[in-house]
Amino acid sequence: MRACFFLTVILSFSIGLASEPSASAQKSKKISANNAEKVGLAQVNAQALEDAKKATLARDRVKASESLLVAIKSEKKPSKLSELKGMLSKVSTQFYTEAGQQLFELGRSLYSTDAASASTRFRDAFQKETMNTLVGLYLARAELAIGDCDSSLKEVRKARSMDPFDPNLILVELQALVCLGELERYQSALGSIDSDSAKELEPYLSVLKLQVQTIEREFASAQESFEKISSAHPEFPEIYYWGIQIGKALKSSTKPYKEKYIQLCQKLGKDARTRFAKEPRVCGALADVESTVEENL
Repeated sequence: MRACFFLTVILSFSIGLASEPSASAQKSKKISANNAEKVGLAQVNAQALEDAKKATLARDRVKASESLLVAIKSEKKPSKLSELKGMLSKVSTQFYTEAGQQLFELGRSLYSTDAASASTRFRDAFQKETMNTLVGLYLARAELAIGDCDSSLKEVRKARSMDPFDPNLILVELQALVCLGELERYQSALGSIDSDSAKELEPYLSVLKLQVQTIEREFASAQESFEKISSAHPEFPEIYYWGIQIGKALKSSTKPYKEKYIQLCQKLGKDARTRFAKEPRVCGALADVESTVEENL
């Protein structure tokens, strides 16, 4: 449709090529072309929305997502963009089968205490709920929790092919990339988070920054970041885990950070992964830290 529209515009301009048009005529043509383009984009959006509606009724999530992404790509108004992205989120996370939803809920009930079993349930749910991004999100988180960073990245990228705007999916992709040491790709993906989403994803993004600074051996900068983040989010255990790593590198005392990490994790218990759901590995190093608490470094 857009190809036909642009062809029509080109042909209409070609009529006046025999003579040099005046400045006012050029301006008039430009205005007409702009109006025509708006009409063309509106037609694209209308068709895309109609296609999305039909696909949703047919329970074809992939087709509905593809149609909405076409509409989003051609939309210029911020208010309409927000509305379309909201529609995409609903289509991407809607459950079509009772069996799929039950498997997903079972996985969530296991997630806090047994991430491996939860991963199996999420994978079963994903087979019944093709490309459901909510299921894909939790599957990617569970894979990250059990240390399979490569699988986590693969699963979250499947989900992001359906909804590339979901900040929670972007966060898991960032976490998986850092886990794999893919820091250049991490920096590139970081640019896809807008300011509002960045606020929503704190303190998780800040912890990733600490992790990256530690990997890149920027220990002085990491120490400054740690002091700032721990002051702003004193109840988040993972901040102190990275404080331990930074302290080791700087050959400074780590015992206070170990004690704080242990205290917070013991207080949270099995609810840690529920309260801090966006960090699948929260308190995952508790046993290791407890075994070395008396060691100052």
